[in-house]
Amino acid sequence: MDAGDASLGVLSELHPPAKIIPTDVRDFTVYRRFRHAARPLIHP
Repeated sequence: MDAGDASLGVLSELHPPAKIIPTDVRDFTVYRRFRHAARPLIHP
């Protein structure tokens, strides 16, 4: 996880209704929110 991915992860946990629009979907499917729930993604 690089600094950009980590900052998006923290923002996702601070603002639960927000969705992430990543450019590298493969990496974000591995990361979890609050250690169990998948992060909500919008695939470009």
